[in-house]
Formats: sequence, structure tokens, C-alpha cells
Amino acid sequence: MKTKRAIFTAIAMAIAFIMPLRADEALDGFKKEMTGLEAYVKQQEAGLKENPMAGIAMIRNIVTKLKAIKTDGLPADLKGGYMEFVTAISKMGDMFTGWPEKAEDMQAFIVKKLGEDPKYMDKFGEKMSALEKDMAPAVAKLDELGKKYGLEGLGALAPGK
Repeated sequence: MKTKRAIFTAIAMAIAFIMPLRADEALDGFKKEMTGLEAYVKQQEAGLKENPMAGIAMIRNIVTKLKAIKTDGLPADLKGGYMEFVTAISKMGDMFTGWPEKAEDMQAFIVKKLGEDPKYMDKFGEKMSALEKDMAPAVAKLDELGKKYGLEGLGALAPGK
């Protein structure tokens, strides 16, 4: 009986000892990935001055990169807030499904869409504005969580922030 208790106690202590290390490791890894992604976003946004159409590819790439970031082992509030942000920004990425990435293809695409629905761009603009408004709480929450966990400006990962 004492042996079982000793084994159980040793296992419990080992788990208690290992868990904080895993959480710290997960947070450190998350911070490293966020720093890299933040640099990527800044670089991409700088390129938009020369080629505004690159914004479509940028949003798609940001969404892909955000979805690839590991969140296992993160504190529950940070993981939840991050996933809310990823869900919100994914909806923005979905708005550009089927859009061309090359600037030279954009005019033909818009002309085609306007031929199908003369109010296409107005409707698109309204949807985008609504998405940005819906995304604002997720961005604010992510910023708040970033401050809590030493990741200032996490909300800046949202394009245009």
C-alpha cells in the first residue's frame, strides 16, 4: 500500500513539476512565432505601397500562418482569445476566395463581377466593413491578452492595424 502511494505521489509531483515547464515552453514558442509573424506582416504591408493588390495574397498568407501556429500548452485564456482572432480573420480571408492575386487580372475580375451584379463592389465593401467591426472585439481581446503575457501589440497582426 505504501509503495502504491509513493509511486502515485512521485507521479503527481513529476506531473506538477513538468506542467509549468510545458506551459512556459509553449508560451515561449508562441512568442517566438508571433514575433516572426509580426515582422512578416510589417514587411508585407510595406510592399502594399507599391502593389496594393498584394494585400489579397497577404491576407491569405497571414490566415494560413496564423492557423499553423501551435497553441497546445498555452494558458486557456490566451489560446481561446487567439483562436477567436484566427476565426475572425479567417472570415476576412474567405472574402477573397476566387479573387486573382495578380494586379493585371484584377480589372477583368471586377468587370466580370460587376457584369454579374452591378452592386458587387458596394456589397463587398459593406461585408468587409461589417467583418472589420465584428473583428474589433477579437483584436482588442488579443491585445489585452498580449499585454498580460508579455506580447505587446498582438492585435497588430490584423492587416491595417
